[in-house]
Amino acid sequence: MAQWMKLASSAFLAGSVAMLLAQGGQRDGRPQFSAEDSWPRSMPQVYGTVPSTAQRTWDDQLDRGTSMVRTSAPTPSASVVSVRDLGHRIPRKAISEFEKATKAQQKGELSKSTEHLLKAISIDPEFYDAVNNLGANYLNTKQVQFAIEQFNAAIKIGPHRPMAYTNLSLGLLLDGKWQDAERAARQALTFDRVGTRPPFILGCTLVVQQKFTNEAEQSLRKASADFPEAILLLAPVLVAKGDVASARDHLQRYLASGDRRGVQMANVWMQQLDQLKK
Repeated sequence: MAQWMKLASSAFLAGSVAMLLAQGGQRDGRPQFSAEDSWPRSMPQVYGTVPSTAQRTWDDQLDRGTSMVRTSAPTPSASVVSVRDLGHRIPRKAISEFEKATKAQQKGELSKSTEHLLKAISIDPEFYDAVNNLGANYLNTKQVQFAIEQFNAAIKIGPHRPMAYTNLSLGLLLDGKWQDAERAARQALTFDRVGTRPPFILGCTLVVQQKFTNEAEQSLRKASADFPEAILLLAPVLVAKGDVASARDHLQRYLASGDRRGVQMANVWMQQLDQLKK
């Protein structure tokens, strides 16, 4: 058990979660760091139009974490629409720049996309989706501090929209600010009780802090239908509760899921669980 708990250290778990998040790729054909729905399918994204696949990992792992960020589009979604949103008209020139940015994102031309987003924001500083997507671009290019600034700005513009909160949580997680990341994930849950992305991110923030609680377990179980990584991250939670058999079952389920992001991690953990039996 001592060997397993070494693997469940905060430092190891932080690197593991960052690696998983960064390897995320796309969800529903969309990269994962944009305005309403910012992490990948196996690491949530942002709602709306999203940039192309991000680079990968904290150096290597920082690249991986960014793949979960999501972008958004200036159209109503399942999120709450406020009176402020309804009363805000986006100038046509700003929308034109946003559309150009989206096309560039989809081609993986993030620097060009960023240029168009900056132009859109200069025309309309209250353009939530442009601000959120700018943060997504920064996160996808490993400019974490700039990304965090933009997500905070987007939250000020649309305080009832969950996407920027989940994106902010991801940025803070990659920045090593785990308690702040947990807070942001909880705020996202306040405005999105149905989706699986906020509970997945919350589960990640809890596991990294070694908070192997019932809440962590419930959050990851809820997210597991959409995020195979949640099945993997349940293992340390279950081991901490003394349920080694269930932890093993979840690792086997993950390996059988076809998801490749955390295979190496799952195999290492499985080997350590095998040692517990000897």
